[in-house]
Amino acid sequence: MFTFYGTTPYPHLSLPKGNATVHRYQNGELHVTLITDVTRETCVVVGTIAPPDANLLQMLALTHTLKLHGASSVTAVLPYLAYARHDRIMPAESMLTELVGKLFFAAGCTRVVCIDAHSQLDATLFPLPLSSLSPATLFAEVMHRDGITAHTIVSPDAGGVQRAKDFARAYMGRDEGTLSHEVIIVDDMLDTGRTLVACSQELKAHGVTSIIIVISHGLFTDDAWHVLWQLNVHRIYVLDTVPLKPSLANDPRITVVPAASLLETYIHAEK
Repeated sequence: MFTFYGTTPYPHLSLPKGNATVHRYQNGELHVTLITDVTRETCVVVGTIAPPDANLLQMLALTHTLKLHGASSVTAVLPYLAYARHDRIMPAESMLTELVGKLFFAAGCTRVVCIDAHSQLDATLFPLPLSSLSPATLFAEVMHRDGITAHTIVSPDAGGVQRAKDFARAYMGRDEGTLSHEVIIVDDMLDTGRTLVACSQELKAHGVTSIIIVISHGLFTDDAWHVLWQLNVHRIYVLDTVPLKPSLANDPRITVVPAASLLETYIHAEK
């Protein structure tokens, strides 16, 4: 098995590394050259596709090149699955979750693995297997290490209820209880943060005095999410599936949890 890294930055995994070069011509076109012989090899391509467009094409080009030159199978490991929210047919709108799946299938990909896909609909739209790994146990281990005591676990919307339940079982060994003054909000991502702000406002209005937010993907776009610090949110736990903005790197209120061990466990199990 060889692991290739298609996009950066994302921490390398402790797996045998294959070598390839990916560069752009002066006109902007991509070009991939394999250095490792991949004939009849099982290959894994790892890269987070954020920002999505250029990194997505780079992952597709590397996947296609590996398959073209003899790889027996290619698994795309995308810690953050971009476009996963585009999973419903809406009048006159695109549905890019389906398109992303078709592109990886056309490139010769055998399977796509991500962490905490947006919804169960994502897998139904892919023409190849999509495995979504739950980070619940990973978060629970880090938070126990930090001495975080039992809180009420909530989801900011109906679509994330199962995610919150998974975390509650990993963190407390049971489902959520009644609302307390200390709450953990569990969600798949913080983009603009407006959903989490609305949830925090509601919790504060009901007497919640301490909020911890647990998110898999920290995009931290716009400035709307900054209001969270004024709504009794005092800590955010986030995976490193997306590179954290440099301006947030030294913020003691944000704890970045490495996801490499979760991916490595899955990849080793699939050998």
